[in-house]
Amino acid sequence: MTMQGLRPELYWTLLAGKFWTPSYSPDLAPSDFHLFGHLKHNLGGNHYNDEEDVKTAVTSWLSEQAASFYEESIQNLVVRTLQQLAEDEKSRFPLSSEVLLHDTYMDDIVSGAPDLETARRLQSQLRDALKSCGMTLHKWSSNSPELLNSSLSTDLGLKPEKECK
Repeated sequence: MTMQGLRPELYWTLLAGKFWTPSYSPDLAPSDFHLFGHLKHNLGGNHYNDEEDVKTAVTSWLSEQAASFYEESIQNLVVRTLQQLAEDEKSRFPLSSEVLLHDTYMDDIVSGAPDLETARRLQSQLRDALKSCGMTLHKWSSNSPELLNSSLSTDLGLKPEKECK
């Protein structure tokens, strides 16, 4: 992975990870997101005689949409959900709130901590905050074997016994 073309704030976060440990990058599991305002706008103002008419209208509208519509909408929903979660859970999970607000890009979290203990607390807070809204971390990568060893085995992007050079 090269750092050319990255957003400046993401570049500095990644660069900081090269010098300060432990750094980490959990990845959110795909979640069950629902439809968006576009469908409401499309159906708004129309009158339907029964449930079948509504189903037909929705099915027709869905089939007319390009694949990029779904990808963009879902990514925007993920970003907005993480921002709202950070605001809502700021008092319960202060460390994870800051990371969710400032160290995320789409559904990726790339951050670091000044020491191992802070990283472990942050790892726990991220897991618990996301769990509170039905989301899970499905991958956790780190340059710290100790941090990987404290991860659940289902969270690991890299096996703890393997080290990156």
